[in-house]
Amino acid sequence: DEGASLYYGVTKKISSEEFRSRIENNTLLEVLNKVPVKKGDVFFIKSGTIHAIGKGIVICEIQQNSNTTYRVYDYDRRDKNGNPRELHIEKAIAVSSLEPSQRSKTSVSGNDCVLSQCKYFTVRRLNPSGGMEIDITNKCFHSLIVTDGSGALELNGIATKLNKGDSVFIPAQNGKYKLSGECDIILSYV
Repeated sequence: DEGASLYYGVTKKISSEEFRSRIENNTLLEVLNKVPVKKGDVFFIKSGTIHAIGKGIVICEIQQNSNTTYRVYDYDRRDKNGNPRELHIEKAIAVSSLEPSQRSKTSVSGNDCVLSQCKYFTVRRLNPSGGMEIDITNKCFHSLIVTDGSGALELNGIATKLNKGDSVFIPAQNGKYKLSGECDIILSYV
């Protein structure tokens, strides 16, 4: 939505003591870096970076499977019984980066571009207008998420229609698959 934003790191270096105090005094947002966002923006948020998604944003989040989230602020939201949701203050203090983060700019152009890459995964944006073949090996799976438009996937002689919001998991195997259509696809692999 117009005017949407997210929080990404802190605006200045803070100590663990200040972090704790701001959580307890409900002033944490005063030192969080609020970043306006628009469709197509890409953020690589390193582990330990404080972050929160604002209202009016639909995201495609790619992350290493850890199932660990430490909540330090929750906008006074309540659970089904009316109680404040649990915060994880001690754990967050132990692992949070309390220095400003540098956002890396990602230039998105062409039919196939790398959005983010680290030792754990690679994320590419594909636009298969006119068709494209993608190589896959038996060393890793591919995860496809259609973020806009519609198209098709052909794998092992089987065609599958793709629409915005679809997610496809392709098991590791040696070969190729074909993508086509007027769509944007996020491809992730390890």
